[in-house]
Amino acid sequence: MTPEVKKTPVNQLLDQDFESRKIHDSKCTFEQSREIVTNWKKMGNFVIANGGTFDILSLNHIRGLVQCRILGAMAILGIDELDHNSKDADDVYEVATSDKLKLIVSIDTNAALENNKSRRPEKGGSVKPILDWETRAKMVSNISIPIPGTSLRRNAVDFITSHGPNACNSCFENECLTENTKYSVSWLDPNLTVMKLDINSSNIAEENNGNFVIINENDGAFEDKLLNGQISTTNLINRIRL
Repeated sequence: MTPEVKKTPVNQLLDQDFESRKIHDSKCTFEQSREIVTNWKKMGNFVIANGGTFDILSLNHIRGLVQCRILGAMAILGIDELDHNSKDADDVYEVATSDKLKLIVSIDTNAALENNKSRRPEKGGSVKPILDWETRAKMVSNISIPIPGTSLRRNAVDFITSHGPNACNSCFENECLTENTKYSVSWLDPNLTVMKLDINSSNIAEENNGNFVIINENDGAFEDKLLNGQISTTNLINRIRL
């Protein structure tokens, strides 16, 4: 006899959690995100901001978000460099996985990816995005970070917003700050902005007030034997095309 296929409300459970931690169309994207950051800071939280595309989510995307929390913890504790085996590591990991830190992540809209990365040879030549903003944001919202010394985990990201064309459905077209091509999550006034090293990062850091950490994503990135190198969206696309 064929076993009965059970139906479970998995999607509803995941959607409910996601909806509580993302922007909503009823209010200006920038104003809502700035309000979230302001309220966190009023409650004594240390706020970290980061942005990215997160298209074809990979291990190094996860590593990057965990790294944001680690860098925030190091900033709170006044630690410039960290070795996993150092006496400071336990303190940093404890703070990084606590509610003392809040991480807000801004994800490129579909239109931003279409305009900036679609069909570019150095990005794999593929149409971008591969996945819709809602899908990418849901995947990011489900990333967790292990709490050392326990079997528990916590969300790596506390709130998700967006930037690029069509980021805001409340303001008139091109009037929302998040639709500005020069938009930086530093405009939300976090305690720390984490950015990847590229041709624009130094200019953004110089043009905006606030604390910045610029990281080299290639430094310490996970590699994969089949990709014969770093795990990235571009390398995954090239692998599939072989």
